Amino acid sequence: MPEDWLTIDEAAARAGVSRATLYRWFEDGRLTKYKTRGGQHQTFVDRNELDKITRKEAERPLSQD
Repeated sequence: MPEDWLTIDEAAARAGVSRATLYRWFEDGRLTKYKTRGGQHQTFVDRNELDKITRKEAERPLSQD
């Protein structure tokens, strides 16, 4: 595993979001997921990409609901 890859749990903790939020970001194309080959099928996130996305999310205005 490259040094700058994070597991889903590590990425969620770093971004301060839930695992469900990360998977939502995967689904809507905001974040790329990387899967290992072979029997383990672990999913990883690039730390640099995650940091860019969390900065963008922090800059978004809160909704006025």
